[in-house]
Amino acid sequence: MSVNFKQVFIRAYIFTCYSSNLIMYSEISLIIIFECKKMSPKLLIIDELSPYLFFIKRILSSEGYQVKVSDTESEIINFISTDEPDLILIDVQMNKGEGLEILKKIKMEFHTSTPTIVISAVKHISEIEKAFDYGAYDYLIKPLNLRDLKNKLKKALEKDKLNKNSYHV
Repeated sequence: MSVNFKQVFIRAYIFTCYSSNLIMYSEISLIIIFECKKMSPKLLIIDELSPYLFFIKRILSSEGYQVKVSDTESEIINFISTDEPDLILIDVQMNKGEGLEILKKIKMEFHTSTPTIVISAVKHISEIEKAFDYGAYDYLIKPLNLRDLKNKLKKALEKDKLNKNSYHV
């Protein structure tokens, strides 16, 4: 587990303020909760609801992600419009294969640069090519290897952060 210097700084600042009686204990709790939520990457998983999906959600939540799960296009569009996620994980085969169309809509109509990892049990080259044509960052084959999934998510976040930082230089 790597050290998050921002969290360490926040905790040190709060401790200093608390020990100087500048803020009360309840305010400290609220500040920590708020700051930790801000630092946790938001992950939107687009897939049909299943016990396997909720297992993945629980694993990724324990890794520090704020996970939102959706299987309807209206929910997906609403979430992306109001609270853009840091990462998107989408199953191509959800609801009879409309995952690629949802990916296309997210990337083309919303012009989002959010890294999107496509997952599928299907290994057809044409489907993989389409996913990349529509703006997918990466592609994983089901059943998912949790270590591979975690690594891909981490790399996608790091690359996205680098891209955003390069725009601000």
